[in-house]
Amino acid sequence: MANPHDDPFDAYLRRLDVRLRGLPAERRSAIQRELLAHLADAAIEQGADPADPQFQRQVITALGPDQALAAQFGQVHGGIAQILRRAAFACGLLGGTLGVLAAPFASGLFGDAGPLTLPLLLLFLTAAVLGLTGVLRLDRQRPGGAWRVAVSVAVLLTGGLQLLYAGAGSLDPLGGMGLLLAGELLLIALVATEPALRLRRIPRAVAIGGALLLVSFVAPFSALPNPLGAYYLFAGGYRYEPYGLLVNRFATLHDGDPSALVTRRLDQLIGQTGLTPLDPHQPLISYTVRGVVSGGLFRTPEVAVGLRFATGETQQVAIPALDTSWGGLTSLDDLTAPHLPLPGLPPADERTPVQLGDPTALPVHPLVADLVRLGGEPMQATRVRWAPNGQALLIRTDSDTMALAPLEPGLWVAPLDGGAPTKLAGAVIDALWSADSRTVVALHWSDARQHQITSYDLATGRAQILGSTDHSGVAVVDAHVYFLDEGVLWRAALAGGAPERLAALPDADAFYGMGALAVAPDGERIAYRCGSDLCLTDVQGRLLTRLALGFAAPQALAASTAFAASTDPNAPSLWSFELTWSPDGQQFALATAATDQRGRPTLRILSRDGEMRARIGLGPDGAVDAPQWLPGGEALLLTTYPAGGRRIIAVTVATCAVADLTRPHWDAFASLRPDGGALLLWNGRGGLWVAPVQAQA
Repeated sequence: MANPHDDPFDAYLRRLDVRLRGLPAERRSAIQRELLAHLADAAIEQGADPADPQFQRQVITALGPDQALAAQFGQVHGGIAQILRRAAFACGLLGGTLGVLAAPFASGLFGDAGPLTLPLLLLFLTAAVLGLTGVLRLDRQRPGGAWRVAVSVAVLLTGGLQLLYAGAGSLDPLGGMGLLLAGELLLIALVATEPALRLRRIPRAVAIGGALLLVSFVAPFSALPNPLGAYYLFAGGYRYEPYGLLVNRFATLHDGDPSALVTRRLDQLIGQTGLTPLDPHQPLISYTVRGVVSGGLFRTPEVAVGLRFATGETQQVAIPALDTSWGGLTSLDDLTAPHLPLPGLPPADERTPVQLGDPTALPVHPLVADLVRLGGEPMQATRVRWAPNGQALLIRTDSDTMALAPLEPGLWVAPLDGGAPTKLAGAVIDALWSADSRTVVALHWSDARQHQITSYDLATGRAQILGSTDHSGVAVVDAHVYFLDEGVLWRAALAGGAPERLAALPDADAFYGMGALAVAPDGERIAYRCGSDLCLTDVQGRLLTRLALGFAAPQALAASTAFAASTDPNAPSLWSFELTWSPDGQQFALATAATDQRGRPTLRILSRDGEMRARIGLGPDGAVDAPQWLPGGEALLLTTYPAGGRRIIAVTVATCAVADLTRPHWDAFASLRPDGGALLLWNGRGGLWVAPVQAQA
């Protein structure tokens, strides 16, 4: 008797059953019974023997190839479940393969493990391979597949979370993401087994929605990569309660959760006074963290905090902060630093000729406070300039300082009567007021060498190009703007017209594009940076005086024998170079700073003809901003940056006395009102303050 398993139809059924292995067993049995009944019916109809191999081949030919028939039965009997099952199988294969590839990138976790490095590596590799074999066994409906995949998922997700959120190596994010993604793909293969797919349509949709809800908002599941978290991870703007349960932790992967870091900083400020977010008159007594807004890849996250002061007044502030595996940083860091006396900067007392009164908040439009908030690199005091008539501020912002503000970077005019600021132009290098406060002269970014000089008439709104320069600064005197270009001094009228060529100046070419240019109030004397020295001349380039400052010669002047011989090659390099003429034009101040500890910041007072009248030290180190003369010329104020902080320094010209006017927890920039009666203060945390200035005779 022939073996029934050798029959062509029986082999055909076995091949078909293998292709339909994703269907439940009872459905496959029903399909086989249906096909056997079809064979019997065909035999009766044609009067043939159903066991005849030749007849079976005819029936098989009529039915079609087993792969085509399997596809038809899979579509009819499997539906969407069959498609999901095959997709889950593909996910499982991809997840296992990705786990094998990602395991070697777990360098940070291995580095902390010491002798366990190799066993951990083998553990991840084994888990990934175990997941692969489990997926294959699940697909073939063999026993032992589910537990293999489950073990692999547990190992890969645990290791991936550890690497992604606690690793310290440079490859940890890559390794952690790889292991987490591998674990999630294997998890998809595990949950797409036959029992899970037996759910009806509505319960299945509810299950999928519940799973998405879990991984999006409920810890620890929300630490896994998920679509919502991925969007906020890149775009930022995710708002959450730091101590809540429903937080998408994957969205905070780049920023970390900075709320704990901010609370530690605020704890140090309890009972203290100062400038924003503190108050100069009433101490801070308590605070409440209200939420966090993530920054994503392009901004700094913010912690929303409610502050309460001794008088019961409350204030809502947003504190930029970043807390990641490589370190933590907040906008409060400098405020918490102890305000200690520094060498060469004695604190002001009642005998100091220049006294600074208690500051009061300046009532400006809320958007003005946003314009003076720092979101990136430190901002110079010259980014805010008080109009000569004292009625408006000229604020210059760029992409770094505007990282947190809702306004666009650019040049803004902010009235001091509470009105909204007006944008004049996009981002600029520098901007100055005219003497009558009607015109603003701005230096625009152009190309690598040339920058466009544009004037803006605030009364008419007219803008016109006055010229171009290869330097980073210009000077405005009366109704003219002076600038350097290719070593030549030019003058252009603010009203427009072709610029006038005045004189070629030695060592005033583009190599010193960051150098200073200052013109006396009468427009007749010019002081400028020439190499690492100071040069003084008239507007026709005559009577040139060159003063060696003791800084190392720039590389471009190495061939200049006379200049190189006058400078010690081991001297420090020049960092800050700021020039300001006195109001009467009879003397000018030069503030310089070195790039290292070999040279202290120094203020020089020189006569109109270049005679050195005073040389005054300005502290131990750091850069300096432009000196600001009091109207009578008896004293100067400067913003300096010693020890990485900010100090407001007063210098009395007659006695060369230096005094630090800064108070604890200020960390402030300063801009002198043109009449000398008040000082504008801000610290880059929002808010402006005005302190009265009194100069004693």
